[in-house]
Amino acid sequence: MVGICVISSRRTGVTDRLQGLEPDEALAPFVGICDGGARLDAGITIALVDTEAEAETAVRDGAHDALVWPSEAHRLVRAVLSARTAARREIDLVRYRTVFRQTAIWQELGDPDIVLLDVSDGFEAATAHTREAVVGRTPRELFRGGTHSRAFYDELTAQVERTGRWRGDMLGRRRDGSLGVLDTQIGLIRHGERTVGQYAIKREAGANRNGALQTWIDERASAQWVLVQVGGGVLEASSHVQEALGVGRDELLGRDPSVVGLTLDMPAPGGHIVGDQWLGERAFQVDVQRRLVGDMDVLHVVLLDVTTRKLEAEKLDLLAQDLAAARDQALAADRSKSAFLAAMSHELRTPLNAILGYTELLAEDAEGQTLADLDRVAVSGRHLLGLVDEILDLARIEAGAVHCELERVDARSLLEDVASTLALRVRRAGQRIEIDCDDHPVLADPQRLRQILTNLVGNATKYAVPGRILVGCRAGRVFVEDEGPGIALHQQEAIFEPFRRLHQGGVGVGLGLAVSRRLARALGTQLVVQSAPGTGSRFDLQLTIEGFEAESRAG
Repeated sequence: MVGICVISSRRTGVTDRLQGLEPDEALAPFVGICDGGARLDAGITIALVDTEAEAETAVRDGAHDALVWPSEAHRLVRAVLSARTAARREIDLVRYRTVFRQTAIWQELGDPDIVLLDVSDGFEAATAHTREAVVGRTPRELFRGGTHSRAFYDELTAQVERTGRWRGDMLGRRRDGSLGVLDTQIGLIRHGERTVGQYAIKREAGANRNGALQTWIDERASAQWVLVQVGGGVLEASSHVQEALGVGRDELLGRDPSVVGLTLDMPAPGGHIVGDQWLGERAFQVDVQRRLVGDMDVLHVVLLDVTTRKLEAEKLDLLAQDLAAARDQALAADRSKSAFLAAMSHELRTPLNAILGYTELLAEDAEGQTLADLDRVAVSGRHLLGLVDEILDLARIEAGAVHCELERVDARSLLEDVASTLALRVRRAGQRIEIDCDDHPVLADPQRLRQILTNLVGNATKYAVPGRILVGCRAGRVFVEDEGPGIALHQQEAIFEPFRRLHQGGVGVGLGLAVSRRLARALGTQLVVQSAPGTGSRFDLQLTIEGFEAESRAG
């Protein structure tokens, strides 16, 4: 503060001298008149004394100025004005110092020789050094732990002198010996052409600069991590790294991470590699990022415990292997079954054909009961041959050996041919067959379409009650409809399974519908059923009508 202090009791003329002096409200708390012998709590004072000797004493005691009264009374106004100017400067200095010191950012203020003059509260919080302990010392003494080379600091100093500032990442030791990664900005303070000081702003946490290493570390602060010098040992580690590596931070510093079982992949400069690694009985995701911090090439390694995930993944892998093995066994068994059925079907066809052939020869000369017996042998043989053919067809389809050649087919002619072939069987079942067909040719394999329709009509004669069997083709949709007992909804997919029969006592082994659905797929369509108990059944498949090019399909 600034005050006017009258040490002598002779104040005659002081008030008069100050009359007309414009008041400065900003300085009102700091400028006043005190009684002789008393002092204001002032940083700047003007002492009014009786002799030159007293004036020298007052200045030595801290007064800003001393006037011999009354001989130097003419200087009083000038001294007050000078005190006002000094007060304003000191107020500005207090304001700036307060802002500088109370900021939460790490800031350092030094003289041209980089001796610290002042530091911020943020400095004290980050370094654990107090302001009183560091003023008068250099940052080199406080923070450089042998992490960077002298050449690096020489280049940094040269750039600051050349351009006035430098910014980058640096490594430094805290008071407790731990290593900090600092986003650092250094600049010169100039007064005219003269350098009067130097400042440094450092951010160890919450750095916003894009790509700053400390920002990247802060984001992983809760993880277990180590900082490793490329070609060297561990520079720093998180406090709880022992949970992963089995040794504490102090034991780890300076050692190669491989001595504790940690194997690191080496990414390219600026690169990033992530992989899983077992350390003892626990698995960790090892995240390695490579950065250049100042002149130091370092790896920041983050360890994330993924033991549970790895164990679950291994269980799933074993399960997948078991399932794959079971699948391969099932496929092999299925192929073996199909191969067996095909081979056995061929083996059965040969003697059956011979039996039917010799039966026909014997029937030519036979009479009476012998002829009737031979007729029964022939019927049974043809029935058995039909079953063998169905088994052979199913085996071929499942083995992928059935190929369909699509061509233009006259649907009406094909339906009439099927109806004529099965007419005798239909009449014997007490049924009649009717045809409902438009004149649109369809695109199909005639042999396979005839086989499907024969199976569907033959199935109707086995299970339908006496009545009408309608066979038709409208707009490419081929259908067979009967007036039989119908099929419950929950059974409608089961009827297409091989060897599945819904009605006991019928003939056949339950292959006709299974073969028909697979042949329909080979034609590029789907065989579907519409039915309900007591309403009969209808089987449909949609074919392409004339106008489309024929093509080959494999099934």
